[in-house]
Amino acid sequence: MKRLLICLLLVGVVGCGESEQDAARKLAPESESAEAQQQSSGESEQEAQQPSAEPPSGGTDAEAYLNRGVTYVNKKEYDKAIADYTEAIRIKPDYANAYNNRGTAYHEIGEHDKAIADFTHAIRINPDYAEAYFNRAHAYHELDEYDNVIADYTEAIRINPDYVDAFQWRSRLYHDLGKYDKAIADFTEVIRIDHDHNHEFYYGTTAYYERGLSYHKLREYDKAIEDFTEEIRIDPDTTEAYYERGTAYHEIGEHDKAIADLTKVIADYTEAFRKNPNLFGVFSQAQAKAHFHRGSAYQELGDKDKAASDFARAKELRYDPEDE
Repeated sequence: MKRLLICLLLVGVVGCGESEQDAARKLAPESESAEAQQQSSGESEQEAQQPSAEPPSGGTDAEAYLNRGVTYVNKKEYDKAIADYTEAIRIKPDYANAYNNRGTAYHEIGEHDKAIADFTHAIRINPDYAEAYFNRAHAYHELDEYDNVIADYTEAIRINPDYVDAFQWRSRLYHDLGKYDKAIADFTEVIRIDHDHNHEFYYGTTAYYERGLSYHKLREYDKAIEDFTEEIRIDPDTTEAYYERGTAYHEIGEHDKAIADLTKVIADYTEAFRKNPNLFGVFSQAQAKAHFHRGSAYQELGDKDKAASDFARAKELRYDPEDE
């Protein structure tokens, strides 16, 4: 299950959970304002179903329960966190942050419908709560409701035009849905906002690598190569960028450059397998693809022996064209 890039609001302190890549990211949720908290919601059926929590040592006000709930989440004690957030809501029925935080706890235990209900409640109380839209998008994603996911990321961006995490996650969804032009636009926004490349994607890559993948899908190979080259400049150890750049070079007929990049990929995987044999089962198909494409480049250059050797090795590694 993907983990939320959630923000749990303490009084004066913001703490974020880890992302899917286990990279800690600090988000900046809106602090509650008096205007945002005018609407009273009343106690919902969800609150009634939750047990009362023992009073926290820091006091019995809503903020004390909220703060202890954050502590429980950090310890992965989600049932206790939910109980504390529920008590905070009982004391202060219009507490948007408590609804948002309880929604994240429900999300963590797979109660996505309840999470969505809580995020929706937070939004009803505070219509400009960008983080609640962002978190609800993640919950919708777990239910494969992609139109709702995109709508919520879009609303979060409307509220906060520099909401880099919302651009980041929407860009990946656009890419996965084959909407490459929209993905490229979002990746470009991530690059604009995130000058220091603090927001990594699934494999620790930056938006340059991800945008390069979308350009590659559109067969805009020159632009893809530029982005993969920038990714390598930022992190020379990004093996995936060498692989993608190598295949792009092959597509435009620069076979020597393709061979150089793919040779590095093969060497990187070979060394990784030597250090940790357990990685072989995970990455053997990636190495197989590198051998196959390098073999194709050798074939284009008329080096039949090297091509045959690479094709044979790819077959040994059970190269699967469907995995491309």
